[in-house]
Amino acid sequence: QDGDAVQTGEIEGFSLPPRGEKAYTLAYNVPSSGDCFLNITYRATGSHPLIPAGTLLGRDQFELARRERKLKALPAGHVAVAQDHRYITISGDSFRYRFDVRTGAFDQLVTGNRSLITEPMLLNIWRAPTDNDRNLKHDWINAGYNRVIQRAYEAAAEEKDGLAVITCRLSLAPIYLQPILQVHARYVIGADGAIDASFTCEKDEAMPSLPRFGLRLMLPNDMQNARYL
Repeated sequence: QDGDAVQTGEIEGFSLPPRGEKAYTLAYNVPSSGDCFLNITYRATGSHPLIPAGTLLGRDQFELARRERKLKALPAGHVAVAQDHRYITISGDSFRYRFDVRTGAFDQLVTGNRSLITEPMLLNIWRAPTDNDRNLKHDWINAGYNRVIQRAYEAAAEEKDGLAVITCRLSLAPIYLQPILQVHARYVIGADGAIDASFTCEKDEAMPSLPRFGLRLMLPNDMQNARYL
């Protein structure tokens, strides 16, 4: 349930020849909340010169329940908004964020006197090509997907109903080539420092499909654990 094991079990005396089939009844209860999956792992039970007992042989996962999640509303309260020709600064009781109006990206996220990022929080469309991309990757590279630069054309900020709102129009484009994406970004910052980000993008139809689309956050080395909500 939501990544945590709530019930476990083991099938004793499991034996099945290659391409064989056998039916088992598994006794489990599906929790009434959260995303729930049944994970099954297969391990060797006997000894073999190349496969010691307990070796993982395979795994399967079955979705039992996936429920819609609603994010909590951002809390309104004291937020201060300041802007000059280079930066937009959003401050609250326990945080201070700085937004670069040239790139359209946060370059500082400080909360509780701790910096959360080591590089600007830029949009990212590139990933390492896989074997399945061996033909498509040439189109990506020729289109400059691996060397895009994020540039903002305009950015504005305001305090509205106890929240800070940043709107920005920007593009992703490689040097000397046409823009790949035109992006309208909107960031809403709550009084506790939580950020609600939304993006409306227009892609040049002449360009190949995107390898990916997302935000890239470079975290300090001491941040080793992550939790997905």
